[in-house]
Amino acid sequence: MKKLIRSVIVLFFLFFFENLTFAQGWMSLTNPLGMGENSMTGKVIFVSPTEGWITTRDGNFLHTIDGGTNWVVVDPSPNDTDFCFSDPSITMDWVGTTHGWNIVTIGNMDSAVGAAVYKTTNGGINWTRQVLSNEVGVLGIELQFTDVNHGWVLLFSFTGLPKFLRTTDGGTTWNEFNGAGIFYFIDNNVGWAYSGAGPTGTEPPHKII
Repeated sequence: MKKLIRSVIVLFFLFFFENLTFAQGWMSLTNPLGMGENSMTGKVIFVSPTEGWITTRDGNFLHTIDGGTNWVVVDPSPNDTDFCFSDPSITMDWVGTTHGWNIVTIGNMDSAVGAAVYKTTNGGINWTRQVLSNEVGVLGIELQFTDVNHGWVLLFSFTGLPKFLRTTDGGTTWNEFNGAGIFYFIDNNVGWAYSGAGPTGTEPPHKII
């Protein structure tokens, strides 16, 4: 199953880049990681008109301070083995220019052994790593923050039920909440979630309050 997911993601991105066309006002930038499976990127966030971040499949970041003309690789923890799914690209979030988070899966694509969150409070100069799970088959899928204190994560399990965690202190502590799938919060209290579960394989979005 994991190999199938990886193959589908690779084929999608190869097709996308080979058939990419741009509307008026857009310009093409070269991926600094090159092409192929190892160059996959995920979510893009710009925290100012010139400074931006992109997640990469090996748990690192691409960082620019000149609007995307030049990118450098930022490794938040060079001694750890982590990876991120390029799709869905919902693993990273920033509040302002200083506070950023990224959820990763511990291990590699063929051997997931938990999830961890990287956090910075000084614009990516330093990162701290917090392990949320050391369970075999658990992956870090999604992370979102609405301010520097309130955030949510989704952990997927190949062997059990997904787990949803919430923090109100910037990620220092996490507690379970009643999630319903891939989520999006518009403030600290109101959000929506979508799950593909159900008798027909689909369900309408759920509102979380």
